[in-house]
Amino acid sequence: MKKREKWLRSLVCMAVLTTFPMMMGTAEASEEPTAANDKVIQAPVTVDSRDLTYNNLSGDFVASGDVSITQGTMTIKADEIYGNSKTSIVSTDGNMRIIDPTAQTDLIGTTVHYNYKDKTGTMVKAKGQVQGDYIQGEDINIASDKTTFKNGSSTKCPAKHPDWRLEAKEVELFPDGYVLAHDATFYLKDKAVYHTDRYEKEPDEDHSFIPHPGYNSSDGFYIKQDLKLPLFVDGLNAFLNWGYYSRHDFRALGGLQYHWNGQMLRIVTGDVEDSDDEWINKKIEYQWKMFDRRIGNSKFHYRLEASHGLWEDSRRQSWHDEYEAYISHDPINITSKLTLDLGAGYQVIKESYDDSTKNGMIYDAKLTQTFSPKFKVWTGYHYIHDNERLFDYDRPDLEREWRSGFRYSWNEKDAVGFIIRYNVDTDELFERIYFFEKDLHCWKMRVIHEPDDGDGISIKFSTKIW
Repeated sequence: MKKREKWLRSLVCMAVLTTFPMMMGTAEASEEPTAANDKVIQAPVTVDSRDLTYNNLSGDFVASGDVSITQGTMTIKADEIYGNSKTSIVSTDGNMRIIDPTAQTDLIGTTVHYNYKDKTGTMVKAKGQVQGDYIQGEDINIASDKTTFKNGSSTKCPAKHPDWRLEAKEVELFPDGYVLAHDATFYLKDKAVYHTDRYEKEPDEDHSFIPHPGYNSSDGFYIKQDLKLPLFVDGLNAFLNWGYYSRHDFRALGGLQYHWNGQMLRIVTGDVEDSDDEWINKKIEYQWKMFDRRIGNSKFHYRLEASHGLWEDSRRQSWHDEYEAYISHDPINITSKLTLDLGAGYQVIKESYDDSTKNGMIYDAKLTQTFSPKFKVWTGYHYIHDNERLFDYDRPDLEREWRSGFRYSWNEKDAVGFIIRYNVDTDELFERIYFFEKDLHCWKMRVIHEPDDGDGISIKFSTKIW
């Protein structure tokens, strides 16, 4: 056990201390290192083209003919590119394609000005995928805190003629998954079904207002739907998340939520279920979240959250207070296909039922090897101080866990995977998880089998949400 922890610490330190030289390649030119480059870990940069002129003093270059600029997993393609290797800025008057699998981005734009180091830029018109959303629009602005575009559409349905889409005068896509659309209209095929002056999708929403069915061993068959009504103040919404379950009948969670400047305040009441199919009734709860924010121009992000509410299950009732601060680092490119994710946090939980207070650290480390777009494997370590809780709802399964897995897709619509969870404290296997994913045009299906959890099986159908 100690050897395992020592290995993990050594791996983390090695990844953080590793640096990468910057270089230009075929036709090639070398980039002189700068003080800024010495301080920040950067993956190598290569430029491939049929013709390339490069000024070693200024860093200016002109590449033409099947141009391809690569840094880590990101690739930029165009017929002709003007750029500067010192500022990392590239431009074109024609079309430019930006491919970044780690950011779920594959975008083709015209009249492009882009910084491949900061991953920021502008496009006059563009079409493609950004952060997992399929968009098309005008005046695209890609910034570190959000991507915006005007007079366009957005959907997660990849079809050429999507079953549903959102059209708006302006759409804002945030890195944490929050979406804000102004003067928005929803379409089913070519029929407008709903219009609102302001539409919001929270980062933790996993489906749209379209009802979707499913099955799992605990709940039986179910159908769920999320409803949201914008109110008289920008950012203020009333919401109702309801579901009918063959083993629980009707259950719902409702309330008010206010979203502003990357923060959210909610007042909720009703029944809610966690990822382990554990239920809790929240008589009333007040929640505040500050979504993921970058710390200055560094590679670090942080998020904060706090809640105070009256919880009840079949055994007890308690005023539950919870506070958490978490900091994480941008994915570290150990190689072009191997990345390391690191994070740490601090959590405090208080219960009035037994006048208890639990607090402690959280640590996360995850290595991901992407062999190809079809196949990737990962392994990671998770630690939380003291996983004992008054309620089963939202209770961590393990204090120290080693989790590994893979995902393989043999075509664009089907994928299989396997996850193994290992209890480091008891030095034994905790759980095996098998899953199958099926792309059903603009819907998706996920089947999960957990043989170590009472032969648990779940089948989930959901729309590819806006």
